[in-house]
Amino acid sequence: MSKALNYFKNLLFSHHFLIKNTFWLYSAEITSRLLHIILFFFIARTLGKEIFGVFSYVLALVSFYFIFSDFGLSQLILRDYQQKENKEEVVKEILAWKIVICLLVSIISFSGYVILKAKEYSTLLYFILILYFFLFSLRGYFTSFFIGINKAYLNFFSSLIEGITILFFSFSFSLFHRSSLAIGLAYLFSSFLATSFSFYFFQRETKINFNEFFKNLRLYLKNLNYYFLNGLPLVFFGLLTYVFFYTDQIIIAHYRTFEELGDYSVASKIILASGFVSYIFSTAIFPFLAKTSADLKKFKKYFYFFLFVNFLISLLTIYLVFLFSPWIIVFGFGKEYLDALPLIYLLMWLLVYLGPTSFLDYVLFAFNKQWLDFIITVIPAILNFILNLFFVPSYGVYGAILASILAQFLNFILTLIFSLLTIEKKI
Repeated sequence: MSKALNYFKNLLFSHHFLIKNTFWLYSAEITSRLLHIILFFFIARTLGKEIFGVFSYVLALVSFYFIFSDFGLSQLILRDYQQKENKEEVVKEILAWKIVICLLVSIISFSGYVILKAKEYSTLLYFILILYFFLFSLRGYFTSFFIGINKAYLNFFSSLIEGITILFFSFSFSLFHRSSLAIGLAYLFSSFLATSFSFYFFQRETKINFNEFFKNLRLYLKNLNYYFLNGLPLVFFGLLTYVFFYTDQIIIAHYRTFEELGDYSVASKIILASGFVSYIFSTAIFPFLAKTSADLKKFKKYFYFFLFVNFLISLLTIYLVFLFSPWIIVFGFGKEYLDALPLIYLLMWLLVYLGPTSFLDYVLFAFNKQWLDFIITVIPAILNFILNLFFVPSYGVYGAILASILAQFLNFILTLIFSLLTIEKKI
């Protein structure tokens, strides 16, 4: 036992920057999640189940369009910055594509107005959330760059600014007008401040002259084939993530009631928020995985260690969710949402698969196998969608939970098999 402990200790502590990056990313996420949980409590209590369900529906609709706004660029900056020689050129090229894609997606997303107008939902809220996601997507590029240069403490301060200001604006605006529109404005203003902060430090680190950058924007919009072929599978992968975690809410809204969706939204958001524990660990170690992928023998050693750690983190997270969920529901959301508690106890078993699968996704990406990752994820995503259509009309949220668990289990098994085949050079 002591020999195994010494092995794991030497493996982890021989790379101090991993601990540093992980610490700051966890600090950023914990701070952000804690502040957003408080916000979530406030929104749920202020809006009530029905209006909260409408807000969740509009948010999910806008989210669908902005799946395409990243185009895998946040992951590419992490990998290519580690693996390529001309780092300055990498930063400028990816930034140029990021800006162009964000603008195109924002314009295309206006088409969602037709859906909302037909259902008489808040169209103004929809347009506000489009601006929010535009800024949020840009900030995602800056924060990924900070991870790549091992300065994740800037992510912490960016998240802190967003979390504090969104709470302040939500409380302030709701004093005058308690509605989903006031919450939408709070989202927008807080994102603007956090993005401005991230942009300032991005410019300081890169020393980019943005007057020259925009004058020569066309020069940086080259290598279309490279970014298209490398980014497209990650876009599709994001679409599959949407299928896994958002289409169930849209199907529930269509076949059931907004009150039922309100309970399910509370449960699913708690579980997805809990999933960050494993995801952040995988994100923090990804730059190291990308750099180590050239040395297969060394990579294998870390692969099994990190996979084991991910399972331990997932089990610990499940225990904490089980322990604290009743307190979160009663003292956070209120007794009105007690019906969400059994949903949480069922959904929390998703965490067994979500954490390790996110790590395995990064493994495949480190070896430039994102197309393979996408293809093997298509099967469980399609299964999830079909099962939701089949189960939800009759069994409601419990049908959605069953569909999610079965699909995520299949996703984990397939990703594990092909990750092992990749590092053993069988593919």
